[in-house]
Amino acid sequence: MNPMSAALPPRLKSRGVVGRVEDAGLPFMTDPEPSQRKCPHCGAHLSRFEIPDAAGFDEPYHLACFNDECPYYLRGWAWMLEQYGVRSSYRYRVDPKSGHESPLAVWSSTALKGNVVPDGGVDGK
Repeated sequence: MNPMSAALPPRLKSRGVVGRVEDAGLPFMTDPEPSQRKCPHCGAHLSRFEIPDAAGFDEPYHLACFNDECPYYLRGWAWMLEQYGVRSSYRYRVDPKSGHESPLAVWSSTALKGNVVPDGGVDGK
């Protein structure tokens, strides 16, 4: 165990976070095995997926929950329809470099699943 993680709350340790500036005054570091990170909404392992070229992110991939039974994803359909009148949802996403968490907009249950990279497919990791 990394000694820097001892001061962090369990909710952050369970997500693979070793340290965050805003939480412990420490530099941000992700788990060395991003594929071991889990969705805080359903507990499924997060998958690496390639970012579309036009998305404008610096990283070639992010991590996301592609579990179709995830409550965050399932709730998203009704929320997006009620709030914006659109038939779409979102999945839990994490930028593996910065640790920033955000919704990943999806327009169908199969949206972006074709971008999932099998373990070992990005930079040999």
